Amino acid sequence: MRDVSTSHRLLSATEGSAASKNTAPSPPARRVSVGRWRDPRLWLGLALVCGSVVIGAKLLAAADDTVAVWQLDRAASAGMPISADDLRPARVHFDDEAVADLYWPATRGIPASARVLHDVSEGELLSSAAIAIGDASSLRQMPLSVSSSGFPAGLSVGDQVDVWAVPEVGGAASPRLVLAEVMVMDLGVDSSVGIAGDRDVAVSLPADADVADALGSLNGASVVLIMLGA
Repeated sequence: MRDVSTSHRLLSATEGSAASKNTAPSPPARRVSVGRWRDPRLWLGLALVCGSVVIGAKLLAAADDTVAVWQLDRAASAGMPISADDLRPARVHFDDEAVADLYWPATRGIPASARVLHDVSEGELLSSAAIAIGDASSLRQMPLSVSSSGFPAGLSVGDQVDVWAVPEVGGAASPRLVLAEVMVMDLGVDSSVGIAGDRDVAVSLPADADVADALGSLNGASVVLIMLGA
């Protein structure tokens, strides 16, 4: 009985050893990894971010309806030269586009020969009518004597006017437009005391103006100035 048990134990141990050799642990499995740049979720996320940036930029641009114009950085007197050093850009909201066109845009440079036609204050927006290009002495000017009835209220240097010749009462001729859209270059003082005193006014003379015809139209007529853009 002892011999059988011993043989059985030896046989069992031999079989167990062979089995342990046949059931050795297998190597771990390797997962096939896909590059992150090939992941469609990554590209979808990037597309959403880029789209949000573009839409946001367009919304901000649509909301900004201001216009950049030049603003005086210092005060200047009539006749003084003006340059970009005297100005700073300012963004202003205008309800009417036509009003915005009256001011000098900041996207447009100031010519080296620019000068102010009338006194301007610090912080004032620079209007296109407030400056002239070139030396005043190089511009042809026509002197006019304007009565109080033909002188617009609030007229100042730099304003644009139409010059009309109105015949004396009883004349057969009709009022005539002598000069159109000319600039007021200088305003003299009243030549006499009282409301009826005439005012000396110098206006720019266009290069193609017929001086003889203009003087003939003004001879024996009263001068009436019609201010433009008022």
